Amino acid sequence: MAIDEIAKTSKLITPNRVISGLSFGFWTMLLTRYYENPQGAHKTLLWPHLTRTVFPNAPAHYERKEICDQFYRIKELRNRLSHHEAIWKFHHDDPKTGKPDYGNPVYGAQASCSLLRKHYDDILDMIGWMNPDRKVNFLSHSANLRFYALCSVDGLNSYIAPEKIKAQIKVSRGGKGISRLIRVLEKNEFIRIVKEGQTVLTIGADNSFSVP
Repeated sequence: MAIDEIAKTSKLITPNRVISGLSFGFWTMLLTRYYENPQGAHKTLLWPHLTRTVFPNAPAHYERKEICDQFYRIKELRNRLSHHEAIWKFHHDDPKTGKPDYGNPVYGAQASCSLLRKHYDDILDMIGWMNPDRKVNFLSHSANLRFYALCSVDGLNSYIAPEKIKAQIKVSRGGKGISRLIRVLEKNEFIRIVKEGQTVLTIGADNSFSVP
C-alpha cells in the first residue's frame, strides 16, 4: 500500500518514504500472534527473540501479548481522534477480560480527564520502552505541559465556561505587561513570558479566549 502510494506520486521509492507511509495499524499488527513463534525457540518470526531488542525497557514481566494489548489501546484512542469522536468518554474495564465494558461508562469531567492523562502517560512510557532518549527529547520541549493544562477541568472550562476558572489576573492601570499581552493576542500572535532570562511560558491566540 505505501509503495503504491509513493509510485503514484512518481517519487523514488526509498526505505524512509516507505516507513513514513505505513499506517499505525501496520505497526500494531506486527505485534500480534501472527508474527510470533509459538514455541519461542525459532527465529523465523519477530517474536519472542526480538522482544527485548525492540522494547529493551518494557516492564520485565511484559511479553509480546502484554505489549500488543497496550499498543492496541493507544490505537483505539488514535482512531477515535481520527474519526472526531469525543475522546473524554471512557468506560470502566471488565475485570474478567481487562477490556472496556461499554455498559459501564465513566461519569464526570475530572474522572475522564484523569483517564485521558493516563492514556497520554502510557504513550510516553511506551516511547521510553523503545528509546528513552526519544522520550526525554519530547519532554524537553514541554509539549506535555500544554497537554496537561488542557486535559483538566479548567482546560475544558477555558473553551466552554471561562468564568468558572478561579485563577485570574485583573487588568488595571499601570499593568504594562498585561496590556502588552492583550495587544499581542489581539493580533493573533505569540508572546513569551520570561523569568531571569528563561522562557517559562508561551501564550498564543490558540489557547486564549475572551480577549477584549
